[in-house]
Amino acid sequence: MSMRNLLIYGDSLSTGTHGENAYLDTIRRELGLENIMNFAVGSSGLTEHTPNSMMSILRKQIAEFFPLENTPDIILVWHGSNDWYWGSPLGSYDDEQSFRGAIRFAVETLRKQYPDALIVWPTSIFRLEK
Repeated sequence: MSMRNLLIYGDSLSTGTHGENAYLDTIRRELGLENIMNFAVGSSGLTEHTPNSMMSILRKQIAEFFPLENTPDIILVWHGSNDWYWGSPLGSYDDEQSFRGAIRFAVETLRKQYPDALIVWPTSIFRLEK
């Protein structure tokens, strides 16, 4: 599988603004990517309970400019930690206001727009606090 285009959604860890482009140059080089489209936003989460959420970004993209100019071969989603921080409910897959429902919405939306893309979604980091 030839991979040329990477699409990223996530929080501050995935913006690439920490550490002078941080991991983006390494990923570009190691995967031989031509384009990285990064929609990561600091302090954001997946659910609409968080500021600048992936849900709101996807809804805007659906309304305004899907599909993207460069069709992604890989979609990287790094969300969950800020949903925990902002108090998003875990909920059910049928409830888009919950974390599980937002996962379903995001995956279904991305799969519909880019059926051949590989979706990679690392799990959230462990939180000790209750």
